[in-house]
Amino acid sequence: MDHGTNFGMHGGGWMWLFWGLLLVVLVLLIVWLVKQIRK
Repeated sequence: MDHGTNFGMHGGGWMWLFWGLLLVVLVLLIVWLVKQIRK
């Protein structure tokens, strides 16, 4: 079962946009936390 192509068909572009934004937020949060810890 290939979930990748399935997701592309059902979810559409907004799903990829949502996950992309979520990933960016997570990365920014991690960078901020590391900066706080290193103070």
